[in-house]
Amino acid sequence: MLTADTSTLRLRHLSLAGLVAAAVGLSSAGAPAQEGSEPQAPPEEASLIDPRAEERLRAVSDLLAGADTLTFRAVSFFDEVRESGIQIKRFIVHDVQVDRPGRLAFTSTFDDGTVRQGWYDGETLTVAMPDADRYMRIEAPGDIDALLDLMQQDYDLNLPLADILYSDVYAAQEPYLLSALHLGERILEDQRLDHLSMESTGADWQLWLEQGERPLPRRMVIEFVAAEGQPEYMATFASWTLNEPIDPATFTAEIPEGWEQVEPVR
Repeated sequence: MLTADTSTLRLRHLSLAGLVAAAVGLSSAGAPAQEGSEPQAPPEEASLIDPRAEERLRAVSDLLAGADTLTFRAVSFFDEVRESGIQIKRFIVHDVQVDRPGRLAFTSTFDDGTVRQGWYDGETLTVAMPDADRYMRIEAPGDIDALLDLMQQDYDLNLPLADILYSDVYAAQEPYLLSALHLGERILEDQRLDHLSMESTGADWQLWLEQGERPLPRRMVIEFVAAEGQPEYMATFASWTLNEPIDPATFTAEIPEGWEQVEPVR
């Protein structure tokens, strides 16, 4: 999730609220109270959550939650921040298969030719590194939601596009959401999309969703504003399928004999 342990964005909004309150106080300073007038209740604070943005966020969450199976491809660009402070653009192609509630598989191909493959069967996550003849295994009984939480809490291991793999994407993000705006309609490859902009604890992010009753994600951008250099991550989605059968063998780990098993980094 976009839940880095930081108060940077929250402080930004608190500062804004303070400035607004100060402006209201200054504008009324020195104005004599009218005799017999009742004290006025302070105006309710304006919501930072645009109802149109909230509706579309809930819609995409419901759509993905309602799919027993889903597959997609995502071409992702991210900033690699070097010790010198220089940011290098890197990219990965992710192919992801989900069979709810407890099976997940992915193949991630990096721009340097390295490949990572992963399989989760509801009990164990296996991640293979074919270019190094290595693999790791993590016991994780439960479902995909529990697996994603475990990876964030206990391991230094990122699963591809984890933010949209939760069974309820909106519920996973809502506690950390500070603001949400619907920025209007955009066109990508002749397709009309809703453009949303959100701020959450630790990150600013944007989503471009298909319009209509199938608001599938087509693009996502995340800016980690609390991290050094404020690196960005961008993913463009394609080849979505929902509720199509997936061969059960897809979720079975394939580890050649003789590969070295290594411990995952915590």
